[in-house]
Amino acid sequence: MGDEMRAFLLQANTHLGDGRRQQARAAFERACLVAQAAGNAVDPLESGAAILGFTCQVLGDNDWPSLHGKTPDELLLTALEAAQSAKQRSRTLEGQLLMVRSQVLFRKPAMTAADLDAATKARFQAVDILIEGAVEAIPWTIEQAKSWLMRAKEESGSTLGLRLLDQEKMQSHLETLAGSTVDEDQFEVLFGQWASPSVNGASMTVTDFLERFIKVASSLQRTVDKAPCSAPCEGGLPEGASVLERELVALVALDGAGSWESKAAALRTKESLKDYSDDISRGSLQTLWEKLKPKLQTMIGADEQMSCGHSCSTCPTRQDCQVHDSLKDIEDLN
Repeated sequence: MGDEMRAFLLQANTHLGDGRRQQARAAFERACLVAQAAGNAVDPLESGAAILGFTCQVLGDNDWPSLHGKTPDELLLTALEAAQSAKQRSRTLEGQLLMVRSQVLFRKPAMTAADLDAATKARFQAVDILIEGAVEAIPWTIEQAKSWLMRAKEESGSTLGLRLLDQEKMQSHLETLAGSTVDEDQFEVLFGQWASPSVNGASMTVTDFLERFIKVASSLQRTVDKAPCSAPCEGGLPEGASVLERELVALVALDGAGSWESKAAALRTKESLKDYSDDISRGSLQTLWEKLKPKLQTMIGADEQMSCGHSCSTCPTRQDCQVHDSLKDIEDLN
């Protein structure tokens, strides 16, 4: 059902891009219905995107439909709860769902005082989460931002350090420091919330922007701020795994499965394995690997945090890790 829902989402976005709003609404509605029928079988972030798209069109039509007994505000709340429980959060999607839910509640027929309170609360929550999502998406490390902040503070008031900049100049300046561009929409979220309005348009200083960026980034567990993985992957082996098991998985992560004779020779030279040296051979390692594969598949499939502090989905060296390819034969059977 996930493929069917994605197909409807693609149709909806194509219609939107071509200005066909009614066709887009119909495609979003089909995607929502597929998501509702599938339940937990579809990606909660994709189903959330479908509900977000549908309710945005509903707002534009000033309508209040019901899908499978759920009104627009109820649909958005369901999507928000599912998105919050996803393995990999999307704060941007959560913020968008909250913001649209706020707008929907403000237009709810026969709105009650409780609806008004919920709409106001959702709006404030949306702003905070959208800011977090934007900071999460911008790949400047906290250390980079701190070095730029120190440089800006060292400059005199007559130079860029304390000069008010508009959004375009601020983004251009920081991108020059970083040596790369950032998502313009995400930067606009931050500048729009942090800058002060004036006669000549919103503006702020570099120091003020960076101080706010650092404060938010410091409250998040961003992958970009985590220390690089220096230890080879041990596959998330459960507590109690032996030193030999961990060393073997680390070798497979680097070189892949196979070449057991050379792996045995390498492991026999390790001081940490001196108690195992007499039992390490080509055959024993191959047997041990076959024994470990189902355990590794279970741990990796659950995307749990490993001893290095990362899960597989957030691992900065995943593209170089051979464990996944070495387990592919198990994945193909599932």
